[in-house]
Amino acid sequence: MTKVTQTAITFMLIMGLGVALLGYLGSVYHPETPIKASSVAVEPQSVYISIETLLDAIEQVESGGISDKVGDSGRAIGAYQIWKIYVDDANRILTLQGKGKRYTYEDRWDKGKSREMTAIVIQHYGKGDIETMARAHNCPPKRYSESTKKYWLKIKNYLDNLQ
Repeated sequence: MTKVTQTAITFMLIMGLGVALLGYLGSVYHPETPIKASSVAVEPQSVYISIETLLDAIEQVESGGISDKVGDSGRAIGAYQIWKIYVDDANRILTLQGKGKRYTYEDRWDKGKSREMTAIVIQHYGKGDIETMARAHNCPPKRYSESTKKYWLKIKNYLDNLQ
């Protein structure tokens, strides 16, 4: 067996173990997943926005990154301005996915947990489309309105300024 073949086999074994481990761990969200940004870029077919970048944009638009921000007459809490019903929805989605993890209303104060909840909800409703994902954070897709369009424009503006 040549050195190249041995290296290739070793690489495939390591990758296989890594994939198996990731599957076993059942991560809550996938930060490396590219999201097609069809309405963000000048060349829509060639630009992708990561879930992490979109989550950063949502955090900045919602709170400017302030973890203890309270809005909407006390109903929206934390860096992602999450309502109790949003926590309930994230937990419902986790149940549908067969995952045992659950969030509490207090978790809205924790930036990391809020980010996880946001990723769960927007990926569930967004199906890989950045505008739908952003708007889903603001309001469930079945109830989209003009206000979610304005919200999307805020997110889009933030993302455009990154480029």
